[in-house]
Amino acid sequence: MASCDSLSQEALIQRLETLQAKVAAQEDAAKEVHRLLHELQVHQIELEIQNRELREAQQYLEEPRDRYADLYDFAPVGYLSLDEQGLIQSINLTGAALFGRERTHLLNKPFSTLLAPTENQRFFEHLHETFRSLRKVSTEIKLRECGGTIFDARLESVAVQDSGGNTRCHTAMLDITELKRTERLLLEEKERAQVTLHSIGDAVISTDAQGNIEYLNPIAETLTGWSLEAARGQALESVFHLIDEQTREPIPNPVTRCLATGHIVGLPHNTLLISRNGQEYPIDNSAAPIRGQDGKVLGGVLVFRDVTEARLIAHKITHQASHDSLTGLVNRREFERRLQLVLASAKQYGTQHALCYLDLDYFKIVNDSAGHSAGDELLRQIAGLLTSQLRARDTLARVGGDEFSLLLENCPLESAVEISENLVNTVKDFRFVWESRTFRVGVSIGLIPITAQSEDAVQFLEQADAACYAAKNLGRNQVYVLQESSHPLALHNQRAREMQAALAQERFLFYSQPIVSLAPADGRSVFYELLLRLVNPQGDIVPPSQFLPAAERYGLMPAIDRWVIRTAFARYAEMVGACTDAGIAINLSASSLQDESLIEFIHEQFAASAVPPHRVCLEIQATAVLGNLSQATRFIKALKQTGCRFALDQFGSGPTAFNDLQELEVDYLKIDGSLVWNMVENPINHAVVAVINQIGHLVGAKTIAEYVESKAITEQLRQLGVDFAQGYATGAPKPPSP
Repeated sequence: MASCDSLSQEALIQRLETLQAKVAAQEDAAKEVHRLLHELQVHQIELEIQNRELREAQQYLEEPRDRYADLYDFAPVGYLSLDEQGLIQSINLTGAALFGRERTHLLNKPFSTLLAPTENQRFFEHLHETFRSLRKVSTEIKLRECGGTIFDARLESVAVQDSGGNTRCHTAMLDITELKRTERLLLEEKERAQVTLHSIGDAVISTDAQGNIEYLNPIAETLTGWSLEAARGQALESVFHLIDEQTREPIPNPVTRCLATGHIVGLPHNTLLISRNGQEYPIDNSAAPIRGQDGKVLGGVLVFRDVTEARLIAHKITHQASHDSLTGLVNRREFERRLQLVLASAKQYGTQHALCYLDLDYFKIVNDSAGHSAGDELLRQIAGLLTSQLRARDTLARVGGDEFSLLLENCPLESAVEISENLVNTVKDFRFVWESRTFRVGVSIGLIPITAQSEDAVQFLEQADAACYAAKNLGRNQVYVLQESSHPLALHNQRAREMQAALAQERFLFYSQPIVSLAPADGRSVFYELLLRLVNPQGDIVPPSQFLPAAERYGLMPAIDRWVIRTAFARYAEMVGACTDAGIAINLSASSLQDESLIEFIHEQFAASAVPPHRVCLEIQATAVLGNLSQATRFIKALKQTGCRFALDQFGSGPTAFNDLQELEVDYLKIDGSLVWNMVENPINHAVVAVINQIGHLVGAKTIAEYVESKAITEQLRQLGVDFAQGYATGAPKPPSP
């Protein structure tokens, strides 16, 4: 029994050990399973990490591709690729939008269907050139939208081989319709500018910032003698050569100055342009800088014109202001200026000079018997005759009707006497022939030596005039030398007493000359100008040129003017006669304008007579107004209130200020006869008459031409629109009716 129990216990222990072994094995297996599960979890985590990283990498790689696709599709320029047959392989959205089509409708379609009808050849030449050259090729071409609208485009193409070995033409398309329109507008503007510069009367030269020529218009080519091709790129100084007309010195280049200063630069009025062939052109010009939008100076432009004609007119006017129009000699104003210089020279350096006053003898016989034209021709011939006997440095002037003054510079008294006596003999031997009639004339000369003790020019001329009068009283045709012992004041007083006697005895009378309208179918006289004459003690008629200068010198003109006004008003009815609508024109001297009481005197004469104020025209010399503008304006306005009319006489004979006309408010502008008498032959005088007529009309004044001597002059005045004429062609001065 006991042994059975032992066996069973051993078996149990063995079985227990077996079970324990199995349990231990299972625990090991469980641990292995746990280990394997742990490793699996680790691998799963690593795999997830790798998957996440892969997804992130894929996203990273896909984002640029999307960005580049957007950039390609929405670029501002159309892009497409073509095969060698011109089929569209790809096109971006911008390119498709150019044609107004969907991209899918364009793929694998011929690009030629998008061309304007005339552009096939141009396109395929462009395509073939691109594949042939393997470089960028450009062209401009006309394309067509789906609606048929044609637009301009620029194609920039290059051939590229892809990874599959296929060569494609990659093309960028840019719509340049607006650019082409702008280019056309700019071209049209340039053409208009070119036409304008070619057609304007001014010459134009443009330069770059360094002063090198870029452009000349045709007028500039003509004046400079350079063509545009020859001048382009040349320095302006090589083409545009300027000198001073008087000094002949070079004048600085105006463009260089304007480029340096950045301001407009003008030139002096005496500038001459020397052309390539040596011809000289008087010009005026201005140079201005050309600036860019940023204000930087890009170059210069020079505008100039040929002022030859204008300068001739200016010289003519200047010459007329200092010279006598009939003889061409120096006039009284210029002579007095030169005499003043000589007097100053005598006082400063003690030099010796001489002054002669010449009065023609028997001139009145020629003028009265042969006519006004004969008298003028005689004066011209005498002027030439006297000039031929003088030295080059001597000055001969016409200072009155038949009166001359002679200035002998650096000439001792003995030599002056010899020269004067030679002049007397030369004139005595002269014979004047007019229409088969022969006349003899003479000359009386008053001579005064000029020394350091000599007085001013005006007083000196008065003394010379007195000496000339003494020569006439001594028998004429001789020289009278006035020296300190000759008592010039006595001679002066003698002449003044004679004029006062003529005024006291009323030895004056009126000639009258009609002022005739030039209007078609009119021709009636509007005014009769009253021309004063003096009757000498012997009963001869003395013209105003022989007594008015003396009356002015001796201060008698205000008294003479009052006699004229009083007498003319009293005899108005008999002077106009049956022409009841005609008026009278009365000349007033410059000294009368300074007479404050003259206005009241004229009012009294109107009140004392039946003369309608609007039938009276008072004439004032233009040169008298120049120095007394305010006084003359006050005088005119005071009398115009009564209805009295005014004329500005001898306008154009001297330096009359045009600006004064509006202020003066005269009714008539009388064009000086020195401009009128030869206007048919002299184009400059014709032009000056035309300008004065226009100016007169602009200020509201009627114009009257004096010295109208022929039908040809009358017709030209009528064509210019001059209103009235006065002269031998329309009516000679007539003496009073007996």
